[in-house]
Amino acid sequence: MCGPAFSSEPLKWRRIRVIHRSFIPIVLSSDRDSIATAFKTLGIIEPRKARVVRIANTLRLEHLLVSQAVAEKMRGLEGVEIGEIREWPFDPDGWLTDL
Repeated sequence: MCGPAFSSEPLKWRRIRVIHRSFIPIVLSSDRDSIATAFKTLGIIEPRKARVVRIANTLRLEHLLVSQAVAEKMRGLEGVEIGEIREWPFDPDGWLTDL
């Protein structure tokens, strides 16, 4: 037989540092809680600085809901119209409503 497991040569080890992130999906009680937890997990201290885009249908990108940080980056781009600033549309139970 051949191969490293049966070789008479000494094995050469290399130390490798690997950072693992969570592999188990987190389930929370609402969209509001999920978004807040995602911000904490990503280390976003100020949610107003987060670059977030909510896309209802990726086949039709005419209307998007974007965070203030994204709107500021898009301001002045040709063909882009930015509407009014408003709060995220959550229902009383914390679930996002339709766009």
